[in-house]
Amino acid sequence: MTKAIEPLYLLGLTLILGYTAWHRGGFAPEATWALLALGLLSLPFWLLGRNARVSGKIFWPLVLLPLYVGLQLVPLPMPLLKVLAPVRWEHLDALEAVLPPVEYAALSLVPAETFALLLTLLAAALILLTMRKIRPEWAALPLLVIATLEALLGILQYWHGDSAAATGTWRNHSHYANFLAMALPFALMYAVALARSEKHLRVSTLAGVALIGSSALIALAIIFSLSGSGFIAALAGVSFMGVLQIDRKHRAWQAGGALLVLLLTVTAFLVLPSDPVVVRFAGEAKFGEGSRPAIWAETWKVLPDHLVAGSGLGTLQSALYRQSDIMHDRLIDYAHNDWLQLLVELGVVGFGLLLALLLALILPALKTALRYPKSVHGAIAIGAIGSLAAVAIHGFYNFNVYAPANLFGMAMAAGIAARSGPRSTD
Repeated sequence: MTKAIEPLYLLGLTLILGYTAWHRGGFAPEATWALLALGLLSLPFWLLGRNARVSGKIFWPLVLLPLYVGLQLVPLPMPLLKVLAPVRWEHLDALEAVLPPVEYAALSLVPAETFALLLTLLAAALILLTMRKIRPEWAALPLLVIATLEALLGILQYWHGDSAAATGTWRNHSHYANFLAMALPFALMYAVALARSEKHLRVSTLAGVALIGSSALIALAIIFSLSGSGFIAALAGVSFMGVLQIDRKHRAWQAGGALLVLLLTVTAFLVLPSDPVVVRFAGEAKFGEGSRPAIWAETWKVLPDHLVAGSGLGTLQSALYRQSDIMHDRLIDYAHNDWLQLLVELGVVGFGLLLALLLALILPALKTALRYPKSVHGAIAIGAIGSLAAVAIHGFYNFNVYAPANLFGMAMAAGIAARSGPRSTD
């Protein structure tokens, strides 16, 4: 991609990401226009820009995962459905007592919901691929710009008492905190990268000061979001970056530091945040009807029913009502655990493709971070790892993958991770 095209794409992506965030993090119906805008924005840059080789380790899972979700929408003959999804077949077979026999049916329990999420997934894949065509030194700017503006808005909300917690333009304070937690590592490590660069010292100094200020705003907004899980995820991401900064001659210290990250983040969580964060997090962790552990337990119950092929992306709500023993009078559309929910909705086959893709994306960044921890590109690689670590940790306690703005941010971080070395490292 030529140098003239990159700024135009990044400007367009900033506007689209901001538009998606403005509409409740992408949950509002108007946010669907962002999917069309991403396609129109990316097309000319793929036609006019330089080609970037994509290795098979990334290409195949990235292609097969959306195809697999698309397969969940294809009407299959009932004998084949009986093999792939026996429980789904039993449901439809039982309906023959009151309805005409069904000859074909999709794996997805709610095809319309799966189709909508498939479009969002394709948009995220397009962002990921395009990020690999852009220099890592520029690629995170859209995420940083939107996160800084959202952080400022959240701080003003909290100080003016407009809401109990800072949420920015999101409807969920935890999604808001996770979006900021993805941006914080890039703000910090871009400042480090500028400090290591000897070019344009005066400009680098001003930009570095701006990035440090952005980091402070983002960190403060995460605390004001009152999201305990968001705070822990952000702190863990920064802690992993610190571990990777240890000199390569001290590998034992790196291994020990990685093992201590969880303990350090939990300890810091109890000591540093304001009392409301601790109180809220303790309330969320209590066992009982409506608690996260209770929802996780109910989600585990339905996993055997959809173990192989999954219930269909975005269909957990429908899957739960077969086995769930609690909260039948409430809407339970998310497991509040991305990893567990994706396992149920994609099955072991689709979940395996997802894990293969994540490993293929993060290994190049990890390789660069370990080989060149003190270089500019090493700093960016470490930022990408910290960002993805924050997403992965928060995913155990919330459902960020289903928030379009958050998913787009993840795709940006993953694309930067896959091409964070001095040249494409995959």
